Amino acid sequence: MAKEEGPRSFARFLENVGEGDYHQDASDALFELGKSIQDLALRTESKVKGKLVLTVDMSCDARGVVGVNVEVVTKKPKVKRAPAQAWITKHGNVVFEHPRQTKLPLQEVGGTITLVKVEVPEAVRPVKEI
Repeated sequence: MAKEEGPRSFARFLENVGEGDYHQDASDALFELGKSIQDLALRTESKVKGKLVLTVDMSCDARGVVGVNVEVVTKKPKVKRAPAQAWITKHGNVVFEHPRQTKLPLQEVGGTITLVKVEVPEAVRPVKEI
C-alpha cells in the first residue's frame, strides 16, 4: 500500500503553474493594491480596504492530465465622496443652482488693504509657563 504524501506547498504550485506567469501577475497585483490603499489612506486620512482574489480553476481527465487556469482580480478601494445636490429645471435639465432662488448681485470690490504692525506692551503679553 502506497504511503500518503500529504499536501505540497501552494506557494511552489503558484510559482510553477504557467511557467511562473501567474505568480508574477499575483505579485504585481498585490504590489499595486498595496500602493493604491496606502495612497488613498494617506490622502483621506482614513482606513480604506482593497481586495485581491486569486481563483484557481482545475480540471482532470481519466488519464490524470490536469488543466489549470489561474485568475488574479483586484478590487481597489472606492473613493468616498459627499453626495451632491442638484435640481431639475422645468425643461428637464439638471442644474446645481436652485432655479427659483433669488440671485444676489455680487460684484468685485476694489481698494487696497493696509497692514499695520501693532506693538503689544510687555504687561499684556501672555506669561510663559515652565
